[in-house]
This record gives sequence, structure tokens and C-alpha cells, in this order.
Amino acid sequence: MELMLTNCLNPLQTKILVRKMKDPTLKFQQLASLKDATASFKDVILSIGKKAQEIRDKAEETFTVGAKRDARDIQALGGNVENVVKGFEDTMTEIKKRNYTDEEKLLKGYKKLLEEQINLINARVELVKRLKSK
Repeated sequence: MELMLTNCLNPLQTKILVRKMKDPTLKFQQLASLKDATASFKDVILSIGKKAQEIRDKAEETFTVGAKRDARDIQALGGNVENVVKGFEDTMTEIKKRNYTDEEKLLKGYKKLLEEQINLINARVELVKRLKSK
């Protein structure tokens, strides 16, 4: 056991360790303590690694399920989605035709409009949830 420990240390560290540990029983106890601490540290590191892997797997699964659900929800809207996307693309195309000063103002205004529409959608979702729970 002592050989294993001293092989990990440089010669100066080994000399200091041997000087500090003159009593053989004390030396053995300290080596056993060091071995136990090393094993505990290794166990903690392995445990953290396993937990990180579990969290990553769970997040990956949640993302995949969420993406599939979102795709189904969007497909359920059918032709309405195509109209919304086309309207968005047409608006962006028209805005791009302007000079940069006007384009910036129009983009900011369009963004505010979209944010208000999102707020309206969120309010409607909350209303539907409340009505559904009654």
C-alpha cells in the first residue's frame, strides 16, 4: 500500500511523507484514511456523472416529445397555418424593399403587432383553460 502511494508522489513529497509518518500504525491509519477518502471522492464523481447523464436523457426525451406534439398541433391547423406563414413572408418581403431607416421602424412596429397577437393568444388559452375546468 505504501508503494502505491509513494509511486504517485515525487521524491521530495515521499521524503516529507515518510518523515511525518514515523509511527507504523499511524502511517497505516493515514494511508487507510487516504484510500477511503479517495474511494469516497471517486464514488461522488461517478454519482454526479450518472445523475448528469440521467438529466440529459430526460431533457432529450422531453424535447423530442414536445417537438412531436408541437408538429401535430401545427398540422391540426391545416390550411390556416399556410395562410399565416404566407402573410408573414409577404409582410417581411415588403418591409425588405424599404430603405434601412424605414425598414427598422416597420420591423419594430411589426414585432409589436406580433407580440400583441401572442398576448391575445395567451389570454385566449387561459380563458379556455378556465372554461374547460368548470
